[in-house]
Amino acid sequence: MQMSVMNQTAVVTERPEIVSNKVTLAAFLEVLNRVDDDQLTRCSDTFPSSTIGKHIRHVIDFYRCFLDGRDDGRIDYDARPRDVGLETDRLQQLDALAGLESDLSAIADLKTGLQIVSICEDGALSRSRSTVARELVFLHSHSTHHLAIVVMLMRELGLETEAGWGLAPSTRLFLENS
Repeated sequence: MQMSVMNQTAVVTERPEIVSNKVTLAAFLEVLNRVDDDQLTRCSDTFPSSTIGKHIRHVIDFYRCFLDGRDDGRIDYDARPRDVGLETDRLQQLDALAGLESDLSAIADLKTGLQIVSICEDGALSRSRSTVARELVFLHSHSTHHLAIVVMLMRELGLETEAGWGLAPSTRLFLENS
């Protein structure tokens, strides 16, 4: 945990891996405040069977797998719940995202070792080592990718989006310095 001192009062500063994830989750919360129930579930003309709600549910599933598996030291993103009801319920998604932000704030040790389990193309089971910090970096990248897709879906519906949504921090820096 990083500490900074201001006026002799200790202020706890969250790690960048956690902050980055919370910023992306906050963008999804804002998306949900900009769409109605019909827009949440409307299938895309460009990406058949893709909806804003499905992408947000998918992101929530990955965070749940991480948070649930972290305590056991074993994360299996392929065993996510895929709660179809969550895809169509804005209020449930808002609650889930708010809960994820709170759960991320409670993470204290980013060095904890984890085993990641994944199903390969041939059906074989892959096991690899990781850490809480590395998985937070992965989750941020994965969520940013899905936020970019959500932005495209919102634009297809004629909805307003923020300029930086769906851009990786490195891409944003590159564009600012170009």
